[in-house]
Amino acid sequence: MSTAPPPRRSFVLPLIVAAWTLLVTAAIGWTWHYKTTPGLASTPPAAWPASAELRRSHMTLVVALHPLCTCSEATISELARLVSALDERPTIYALFYDYQPDVRPVSTTSLWRRAAAIPGLTPLRDRNGAMAKSFGAETSGDVIAYGSDGGLMFHGGVTAARGHEGDSFGRQRLLAVLRGQTPDRRDSPVFGCNLDELTKAAL
Repeated sequence: MSTAPPPRRSFVLPLIVAAWTLLVTAAIGWTWHYKTTPGLASTPPAAWPASAELRRSHMTLVVALHPLCTCSEATISELARLVSALDERPTIYALFYDYQPDVRPVSTTSLWRRAAAIPGLTPLRDRNGAMAKSFGAETSGDVIAYGSDGGLMFHGGVTAARGHEGDSFGRQRLLAVLRGQTPDRRDSPVFGCNLDELTKAAL
């Protein structure tokens, strides 16, 4: 009496599971690498630029923003939290990279509306990023602070990663500066999109 051969073990399902796991792991790794890779650092002048068409007050912040940079939503959230933690609010100018003023004005974007809701913040249309460039900004979300004497006090980002809300070294350092304290550093990485490259990709 013959016996049936034992069923072959199928390797298809384990291979599919292994391939799927590898793809998911790679995607997570790439996403985390992207989120934690900072943009170009700013090179702001050591003193408030004479060419700046902005009125400087006791403490003045300039933040460069690109309306297409979704990472900058987190920057706005952190700025709102920072301002609410201060007794004396600084003057803040949000320079919105205005790259298509005749097609879609930046003043119609949700990022503009959220920024405008922050007390003491004035949103401005920055044609082709000219004003941001005068402050040495390269990346959306870059915050540059000048003191009452016009000297540079801080520059960098206020988020811990791209699009990530929550405490960060940048926010702590800027908050210390605004409270008249001495931070461990006066700069921090900026996690956002390159101002010029984002515009080139959109056009």
